Amino acid sequence: MLSKIDHIVVLMLENRSFDSMAGRLYDPQNPAPFNQVPRNQPFEGLAGKNLSNPISVGETEADNI
Repeated sequence: MLSKIDHIVVLMLENRSFDSMAGRLYDPQNPAPFNQVPRNQPFEGLAGKNLSNPISVGETEADNI
């Protein structure tokens, strides 16, 4: 099977909002306690929260500043 594979392509896209909010969360280079997942607790991140910032038709971002 591996002999039939000619190329492997890895596509990586940027998600700046996630990186800004949680990209360094649990980074081992951060000082304690920010470098570890809390014991017996799953990482929930932004689950269950509505953090949208909709713009109505005809508006621009500048209208909402």
